[in-house]
Amino acid sequence: MHRFPSISTLFLAILTIAAAPAAAQVASALLVEGGGLPGGPVGETVSSIGNSAVNHAGGYAFGINSTDGTETLSRIWGSADGGLGGLLFSEGTYGDYTQTSFESFFGIGNAGEAAYSPICNDNVGGGTGLDAVWLNDTVCMIEEAVYPPNPVYYWSFGSRPGCTADGRPYWEGGYTAVQGGSTQFRGLYLGTDATAVLESGDIIGGVDLAVTANGFDFDYRFSAMASHWISPLTLNTVTTGDLHMVMDGTALTAGGEFVVEGGVVPAAIGGLAGEHWAAFDFCGVTEDGHWFVTGDTDAAITVDEFVMVDGEIVLREGDLVDGYVVNGAIEGGYLNEDGDWAVIWDLDVDAVNVEALIVNGELVLREGDAVDWDGDGVVDSTAVLTDFTGISSLTLGDRDGEGALRAYFTADVNLPDARQPIQLQTMPLPLDVAGLEQALESPERGDRAVLEGGFVLPLSTATAVETAPGAGVLLAANYPNPFNPATKISFSLPRAMRVTVEILDAAGRHVDTLFAGELPEGGHALTWNGADGQGRAQASGLYLYRLCGDGWQRTRRMLLLK
Repeated sequence: MHRFPSISTLFLAILTIAAAPAAAQVASALLVEGGGLPGGPVGETVSSIGNSAVNHAGGYAFGINSTDGTETLSRIWGSADGGLGGLLFSEGTYGDYTQTSFESFFGIGNAGEAAYSPICNDNVGGGTGLDAVWLNDTVCMIEEAVYPPNPVYYWSFGSRPGCTADGRPYWEGGYTAVQGGSTQFRGLYLGTDATAVLESGDIIGGVDLAVTANGFDFDYRFSAMASHWISPLTLNTVTTGDLHMVMDGTALTAGGEFVVEGGVVPAAIGGLAGEHWAAFDFCGVTEDGHWFVTGDTDAAITVDEFVMVDGEIVLREGDLVDGYVVNGAIEGGYLNEDGDWAVIWDLDVDAVNVEALIVNGELVLREGDAVDWDGDGVVDSTAVLTDFTGISSLTLGDRDGEGALRAYFTADVNLPDARQPIQLQTMPLPLDVAGLEQALESPERGDRAVLEGGFVLPLSTATAVETAPGAGVLLAANYPNPFNPATKISFSLPRAMRVTVEILDAAGRHVDTLFAGELPEGGHALTWNGADGQGRAQASGLYLYRLCGDGWQRTRRMLLLK
């Protein structure tokens, strides 16, 4: 049995992120549904592939199911040090319990420890279908067992487990006063002894409000050594605006305001006029306290989705990435321990929504890219990425000693009908929209098939994010927007550098240069008065403002309304 979605091909894609947009990327596929299981029993084939996980020693893993033709087992497959993949842990009978399937969410430690959530049968007590969390072959919690933080209660569920760098499991769980009863309360837990990090009823600092009985969101994160945690939490308020972003038990703020459903999005962090927070999705936090949140606001549907890092909106729907407008909902998001962030988001390419992988605000991979299918290092033009897939399957490894990154995710590839282990390499080819539409509309035709996969993308030393000339540069949304007669353009520089700030019309024609010269490290703000370089007032319409330097640029949109 298994609980993973049916996924056909697993790709491990290492992403090369260069200073220039649309640089070549390299992606490698490690497993193919229906193909053999590397490092597994002879004759075992991969039947489905689930989510990915990374540790903090360069390692990676994927949750999979494999079969020998008679029995299907849940497994965790990968490498603790980033080398060739093999089996890290498998479904089985351990002590008094027989596991029957794994939840798709899991975590791995630096030594290859696996924290996971199986369904279990109790071979001694007779219970069946029990939810549980394990670390390797040690049970950390199991449904109907006594709840260690308060033995008058019983566990009711455990889910979304992860693992710290030093091998401690953490998870979200529920408990109840009735053995075998429905969940009454919830919490976050750490360690094999199930230490309660936060429980229903605990008071959140800064707002002095209690967490409601079922106020825990599944999109929570712990830092590498569990020094910090972050989560959306529903607090006991008298209004409908009760979903707060919370870190380490204290309500988060951005621009001096709480990050709470219905709360104001401050203009100083990139908020639009009259904008309020509406929902929160993916999040993350590092050991040194940097944090990341995605979600949406009550702004117009074309600009409401956002990425926020350390309390500043760094990318939002309607912005340009590599010349394309970001569009729609964020479908995956992750923050690594070095503060690098990645999202899967649609781009508007000639009126077609094209899914793309964006790392630190740069486009690194998108639908329509050709890939290396047979592992010879040469791009196969007949193998085309058509869709990013998976439920929260995107993860981003920490940088190695040379500054390289690896991102892991699942995706569909349209290719000649074949099933063998593959490696993929994306190329800086122009996206053929017509060809992409045909591939999406005809997933199987002739000798072609669409297979799904999980990727890992390599960063070269020369083009690593760490050494990219524009790394750390932030261009905020202008305020107000729309505007008349003037608007403020704010940006931040990680170090002293020479920059140019210019205004362009919707066709990309130069309108005015607001600044050109050297600026010190830190935040800066300029005002555009709606006129060109000769002082002539410009007509209402869409304009672009661009911040650029040596080998990099950032561009956003604004609307002048008279």
